[in-house]
Amino acid sequence: MPYPYAWVKLNQAGDAERTVTPRAGHTLTPMSQGFFLFGGMDGRRNDQGNPAPNSDLFVLKLGQKGEYEWSPIELDAASQVPPARTLHSALGTSADEIFIWGGIHSAMPFQTLQDGWILDTSCMEWKKVHFKAAPTGNRGSASRRMSGLIQDRAQDDASGRKKSSSLKLRGSKARASISARAGSISFSSLAGAATRAVSDRRGSTRGSIAGGGLAMGGGSKKWHGILQKKMGLMLQSGGGGGGKGATSGGGSAMKMRKQNQPGPTGNLMTTSEEQFHEELVAMVSQGQRDDGNAGSDPNAPPPRSNHTTSLHENSVILFGGHGGVGYQRRPFNDTWILNLDNQRWTELACHGNPPPPRSGHQAFSKDGCVYIFAGWNNEMQFNDLFMLDIENKDWSDVDLSWGVPRWNCSLQLVEAIPSWRVFVFGGTADVNGEGRTGGVFDSRIGVLDLGEPLRWGDPALEMKPDDPLPQPREHSAICYDREESRLVIFGGWANKWLDDVWQINVSSIVGPPYAITKVEPPLGPVTGGMKVIVYGIGFQSTNGMVIIEFACGKLSATTQGNVISDEVIECLTPSVIGNIGPKECQVRVQIGPRDFTTTMSKYNYFLNSIPEKSLCFGPGTLQEQQAGVETRFVIQCRNQNGENRKSGRDEFLVTVQQKVQTPEGKDALRDVPFEINDENNGKTEVKYQADEGEVVIHVKLIDENGKPRPIRGSPYKPTFSSMARNKANEHSGPLVTAWIGSTLKSLDEFYQTTNTGHQTKLKDGDVMNLIKVMNHIFDMYDQEDNLILKQDEIVETLAQLEREGLPSDKQLKQLKKIAANITQLKDDIVAKEKEIQPMMLKESDTYRKAIVEFENELKTYQGGLRKEAYYYYKSGLELAQKRLHDVTTDLDNFDKRMEDLLHIATNFKYPEELNNSKKLMVAMREDVANCRGLWEFEVNRIKTTERFLVVKWGQVVAGDMEDEIKALFKKLKEVKVDRKTDCYTGIQDVVKKWTVFCPLVGELRDPAMRPRHWTQLMDMCGKSIQVSPDILLRDMWNLELHKFPDAVEDTADQAKQEMKMENTLKKLAKEWADVEFQFESHKGSEVMLMKIADDKFEMLEEHQVQVQNMFASRFLATFETEVLSWQKTLSNIAEVSTLLSEVQRSWVFLENLFIYSDEVKK
Repeated sequence: MPYPYAWVKLNQAGDAERTVTPRAGHTLTPMSQGFFLFGGMDGRRNDQGNPAPNSDLFVLKLGQKGEYEWSPIELDAASQVPPARTLHSALGTSADEIFIWGGIHSAMPFQTLQDGWILDTSCMEWKKVHFKAAPTGNRGSASRRMSGLIQDRAQDDASGRKKSSSLKLRGSKARASISARAGSISFSSLAGAATRAVSDRRGSTRGSIAGGGLAMGGGSKKWHGILQKKMGLMLQSGGGGGGKGATSGGGSAMKMRKQNQPGPTGNLMTTSEEQFHEELVAMVSQGQRDDGNAGSDPNAPPPRSNHTTSLHENSVILFGGHGGVGYQRRPFNDTWILNLDNQRWTELACHGNPPPPRSGHQAFSKDGCVYIFAGWNNEMQFNDLFMLDIENKDWSDVDLSWGVPRWNCSLQLVEAIPSWRVFVFGGTADVNGEGRTGGVFDSRIGVLDLGEPLRWGDPALEMKPDDPLPQPREHSAICYDREESRLVIFGGWANKWLDDVWQINVSSIVGPPYAITKVEPPLGPVTGGMKVIVYGIGFQSTNGMVIIEFACGKLSATTQGNVISDEVIECLTPSVIGNIGPKECQVRVQIGPRDFTTTMSKYNYFLNSIPEKSLCFGPGTLQEQQAGVETRFVIQCRNQNGENRKSGRDEFLVTVQQKVQTPEGKDALRDVPFEINDENNGKTEVKYQADEGEVVIHVKLIDENGKPRPIRGSPYKPTFSSMARNKANEHSGPLVTAWIGSTLKSLDEFYQTTNTGHQTKLKDGDVMNLIKVMNHIFDMYDQEDNLILKQDEIVETLAQLEREGLPSDKQLKQLKKIAANITQLKDDIVAKEKEIQPMMLKESDTYRKAIVEFENELKTYQGGLRKEAYYYYKSGLELAQKRLHDVTTDLDNFDKRMEDLLHIATNFKYPEELNNSKKLMVAMREDVANCRGLWEFEVNRIKTTERFLVVKWGQVVAGDMEDEIKALFKKLKEVKVDRKTDCYTGIQDVVKKWTVFCPLVGELRDPAMRPRHWTQLMDMCGKSIQVSPDILLRDMWNLELHKFPDAVEDTADQAKQEMKMENTLKKLAKEWADVEFQFESHKGSEVMLMKIADDKFEMLEEHQVQVQNMFASRFLATFETEVLSWQKTLSNIAEVSTLLSEVQRSWVFLENLFIYSDEVKK
């Protein structure tokens, strides 16, 4: 998800004394070292007490935690220092150069600049730019408009020529500032200077009078009378060194003004003496500017401030501004271009619909056009948007405004997806329609989408109502941090100078937070499958599938990549045989749901080649030929010295096959008939005709041993299309021409890249740049054969075109230049390799020692890990986890250092020397991981047991609890850690306590437990609780029953046994509460016999046995009295039953004897 589109105020870090004073009118320029601040106005005053700008130079660095830091720049001792200025312009014109131009040097008296300076950030040195004159020695049209003697200007006015629009801009507001200055200059000094201005330098003086002076029209008759009178008195007295010539010149000037005197309706002059003084000051400024010592540069645009400069290719485009020569204050709408190669300014003679003169505007350059937005002049304010087509010098009104007119705002162009965006911040806005006097400071952000069509937007801030916002302001500096996708503003004016730093993340507007910078290696075969590394930034900022696109025009092929680091993606190149072919591609990256990058890198596909001396060339080996039309290619035989053979009779093994699909859908090759013709001059021509699709050509030369060996470039894989261009199969056709151009381009690009790379300046200890130079050297050696092959192919192709009557001088000249460059490059590479050899040996030895020191450092660190808190259980969970995090951070830092060392060691060819360090890191990582796993187990154990402890006693399920504890104990045994460590034994002891405690809980949860048993347990533990179903298990845990497992089990067993006895006694009481006797008639008589039921009698015997067993129990004491009672009771019942049975049995016997026996009857 993108960061919210919200303002965040940054906090200053570092030394609080190294801060930048509040200011406005400064510039911030992004460079690799940070954002360079220069100049501005911050309340300082000069020796006369007037406000003065400064020439401060600081670098702003942004941190990762909402912090920033200012650092003053220490200039090179030999560096010059530009004059102080504000409202100037600054541009980064290269990777290490900043170009500044113009600005206000003095507020009172008002003075603007026209000088240019370059700051070389690689050595922190200012260099003044000495602009060169136009090649013909003539000045541009703007210079002519602003030049000439006063009388010349008067003659122009007399001829009725329309006055410059800048004259109309010098109204009463502009005169007010001049009047203020005029009071401090004596009239005689002014008159003398005026005289010199109009007569002493009649033939050579140059300067602009567009903003005022004697040549201005629109004054009243009274003004001219006063001026003539004053000038006459001045000339008569010889004030200021006038002399005769001066008097004549002055009179001539007055005459010309009088002849062209306008009517009384003029609106630029007043009749006051103060106004006269003001105009005279303007005239003096004209004379001072014409003086050769004034420092005006005829080779640069007129001095100005509050202008804009934009970078276009290798040129600076300047537009507008406010100022002029001397003390002038007029707006401009001229356009100048500075060629940075020759440092020559040229005024563009543009046509179309140019913007009105203005300053306080903003500008940016994009796609060969410069855009101008907003601004002001003395007559009106603007919110319009104009576009200059630089190549065609054509101005046009885009007719696209944003909001109300505004000026002195800040603008930043940002690369975005799918179209670039322009952000406009703050400034002064005419929200009430009252003009400049009623303008209010603004803090809004407008976004101009440069897509089709152009459109303005006001994205809503993703902020809460009470979140802080930047104070509305003007003349603030804005810049863009591409890595973090954030705009940064600093300072400005809001009726006071500001020094706050704010940022707003615009990633949600500008697209993905990643970019591609290059692909290594930058070329490979059309068959694909080559491993390449895509370099860039921010690849780990987004999760998802990585797609790498290789595109050439409307054709493209994609492959999937793997993110290795934030700056590296690896992938295998896709096959482009069937679409793109051997051409240069633009490579872009897409990650997850985000769009493709707008930044691209070049990748060159080429046909397979092998290092032999002979070669093939011609349309028959190229892609996108006409299907069904005969094509051809030439085999050029060369000897071992690379020289063309002059005779034929060479033997070749050539196969031409077309890719087809079998009826089963499988790819197959079908032989294509071909004709081979030995031209007997070292060249052999092969002709064939193929259908639409791809053809594979193998060309092998039969060597002197009869062994076929493939020549350079073989096999070839041309393709055929029914949509190919006409005559594509001819040597002179467009296909060959295009191939020559693309091949020359790739050769030159390699030269430019390698030549620039190997010339990198190396300082002692700069191993990274050393490695880059080494890699360029290796690249040169690696690509040498391929470079030779391409040059050979072009040479042979151009020679063939020459034989067919087509001139190829241009390409041949280009090839010779490239070949000479590459040859020289190879010599330079060899020399460079020798030059850096001592440094390579030195750095190699240095980093060998560094690797040893790093390994020893790892060993020392590893030795101290056993003393870490996470090895001791008493340290506690919080401290253990903190130390694990700290140690992990240390190991991460070690890994980063090791990666740097490995990179260096790999380039120095001894990466194996880091093997021991790798093993140490693996071991420490493993130990930390094991300990982390143990403490993570402890976290889980605490959660589990804490969940148990808050359960009410009446709701405890001891069996489930015991099962979970057993599972925990099993997991503990699975943790891979040294079991002798204190942390393991400590955790193990706690788990063991729970393994003892849980069964005891199950025992104590038995309903046989009585208060007497709990009392017995509490006496044993020395602790007391009130046992009830509502108490927590924690209360039982606090009794520390695990310390007395045997005693607890005995007590529980006692309770169970006593409960059995209690139940038996209850059963006895129930069964023997009443003894029932059964009665039955004896032999049908009225005599009834009485007895206990048989089952009852059996029960009696059983109960007697149970009571007797109770006497053998060690838990009898509690029930001894009751048991004795039941013993007697049951015994009595048994005895009575026995006696009754005996009496009845005797009576039955005697009855038979005395009543029923025969003897008795007798």
